[in-house]
Amino acid sequence: MKSFYALAIAALVCLAACSKDDSPKTDTPANVLYNKVLGKWSFGSLVLEARRQPVEKGSPLYRKLSSGLAKEADMGNGFIEFLSDSSYYISDALGNVFSGQFSAKDSTSISLGAFGSISNISFADKNIGFLLTYNGGKTLTIEANKAAPIVMDDRSKLLCRSWYVTKEEAGETLFGWEFEYNDNGHVDSTYIDSVAIQLTGSGTYIVQTFSRNVVKSAEMANWKWDATKTDRFLYWWGNEAPNPDTDFVTVRELTGSVLKTAELMDLNSDGITRPDELLMYTLKPAVKK
Repeated sequence: MKSFYALAIAALVCLAACSKDDSPKTDTPANVLYNKVLGKWSFGSLVLEARRQPVEKGSPLYRKLSSGLAKEADMGNGFIEFLSDSSYYISDALGNVFSGQFSAKDSTSISLGAFGSISNISFADKNIGFLLTYNGGKTLTIEANKAAPIVMDDRSKLLCRSWYVTKEEAGETLFGWEFEYNDNGHVDSTYIDSVAIQLTGSGTYIVQTFSRNVVKSAEMANWKWDATKTDRFLYWWGNEAPNPDTDFVTVRELTGSVLKTAELMDLNSDGITRPDELLMYTLKPAVKK
């Protein structure tokens, strides 16, 4: 997650500069499809194969995000999102999350790596239709609508990227042991050594935990800038409107090299957030832009 993409991009730039004839043709059917699918596509109440569900989270932040999964399931707000760095995220109606790298194969098909593939892709206005094949042969026919993008002003351009949480301030509380059920119904323990946050230009708020570079959990919410307070963004799950008095993150500092935030957390789980329950985080960009 840290700087591998930057190294890969640098290598591609060098390759293109040194060998013009070997550079990809931007008008190929595969590249046209690649650019056309970028963004977030909402497909409603479909459910894919469930992943293992966490038993206990190790921080207030994840208790907060996990509490939103029930709302997300009630709303049936599934989607697939394609990002310009060739990564994709799928969140179904129950909050199950799948992610990986994608590549366009021709004008109507996309590989989702080990997860599966998409074929028979067609577009109509702001809608997309396709056949999803996953999990060794399971198929779903999907119709989806394109989500409206976030207005990409200067602050959005800075914010919309991958960030990793440092151990400064309250960040150290996000690291440590996490417990989850395995496929046999027993509890496994995992030590979380990295936490990544990504906000996308289509309004998706993604939090992932890692152990030894392996994704251990992924949670999804929505985000947008607060219309009245320019130093805040709001977040929410499903189609439920955010509460601007409680569901917000304050941006204390935002540059190309650091993101500092503050959040009110209900640390006592009593339904009330107090000024002394303010948690501050310092994040650094996972990929320097």
